[in-house]
Amino acid sequence: MVGIDKKFEEGDIVYEVTSPQQLMLITRQQGSLYYCKRIEHKNDRLTAFMGRDLKGFHAKPEVILNK
Repeated sequence: MVGIDKKFEEGDIVYEVTSPQQLMLITRQQGSLYYCKRIEHKNDRLTAFMGRDLKGFHAKPEVILNK
């Protein structure tokens, strides 16, 4: 799509602005929707979020994934 600014990429770790303690992994992006899976609950379904509802989490992925 032309004109869509990708705020995040697949594999980025993010959190929802209303729930910063819940870290999620972006698994795919379609248009302005980002499909995320909670890191602590890998068997959960994907949840779709608008880019404006997400913030990037800036830390080394190894630290988060090896909890």
